[in-house]
Amino acid sequence: MKKSTIEVVSASLRVLGVSDHHAELERILGVKATASHLKGEKIIDFPWSKHKKWPHDVWVVEAPVEPMRPLQEHLRWVVKKFAKHRAYLHSLATKGAQIDVICSCISEERSVSLVIDPGLLGAVSELGFPLTVRVISVAGLWESTKPRRRT
Repeated sequence: MKKSTIEVVSASLRVLGVSDHHAELERILGVKATASHLKGEKIIDFPWSKHKKWPHDVWVVEAPVEPMRPLQEHLRWVVKKFAKHRAYLHSLATKGAQIDVICSCISEERSVSLVIDPGLLGAVSELGFPLTVRVISVAGLWESTKPRRRT
């Protein structure tokens, strides 16, 4: 059986809608955002975006785990880091914040299976926020961008 060639996986805590709490998030959670922006800021990272400015603000902390390591290692870091701050995060949610744990996977395969241990899935669930999974397949992408020879 051919092993899947997952290139990159990550897990992050993502908080939307709390632009006035970015500094507080860093202070209370004890970690700097991996990525953040404010609603209305000019989009410069993604020139192909249909938006000229960010339609919402976001504060994200990505697990500092090697991207080629299993997704479970990334999720374990998120759970360990933020479980003790669950009450604070839920207080932000009552003020309108949208919070989730987001996992991303980029693969060269057309079909990808992500396996999460039931105990770990339970621990993620106990955080009390949705688990969002984003899988991006780049299968065939490289072939479609290669210059074709004329015959």
